[in-house]
Amino acid sequence: MGLGSFIGAGRSLDGAIRRVHRAEGLGYQSVYVTHIGSRDSVTLLTIYAANSERVMLGTGVIPIYARTPANMAQSFATLDEFSGGRAVAGLGVSHKPVVEGWYGQSIDKPLREIREYVEILRAIFRGEDPPRGEKFRSAFRLIKSLEERQRTIYKVARSIVSFQRKFLDYGFEYLRPLILKDNAARLFGLA
Repeated sequence: MGLGSFIGAGRSLDGAIRRVHRAEGLGYQSVYVTHIGSRDSVTLLTIYAANSERVMLGTGVIPIYARTPANMAQSFATLDEFSGGRAVAGLGVSHKPVVEGWYGQSIDKPLREIREYVEILRAIFRGEDPPRGEKFRSAFRLIKSLEERQRTIYKVARSIVSFQRKFLDYGFEYLRPLILKDNAARLFGLA
């Protein structure tokens, strides 16, 4: 385990970037940010990634109630790809004033909730269907390749054309309202 440092944005992003350069130059192995009432931690780490080459980049910690599991997975997958595999997702429960006051959520069963959240994240990162939790639910699947994205777009487009077939063949009197949520439910079995 190497040496790491918390480097918050402080008064300016330029100053924070200089501190990241300094830490990397001194041989630090990792740089962490907190998720305190300032700048968004994952966005800040992305800025650090753009301005560093080898330090690991992590949150210490980001509350699980700050983002849905799907959004957290997207954020960290993007950071990890952009940084060349240097992202570390430090997750935690936080505390009542932050969870209720900032995020409008409640901490009901903290240990169960963080386990559930992490299980969902791990499934998403593996490209699997996430388990259905008691507090957190998601049908999100991380699309990891251009080919997979194209297959998904094609599948959605075919579904919409099929749904609107009479409109396409016979005109406006056969136009049906398209609700994307319902289309996704039909496509991915979420009904």
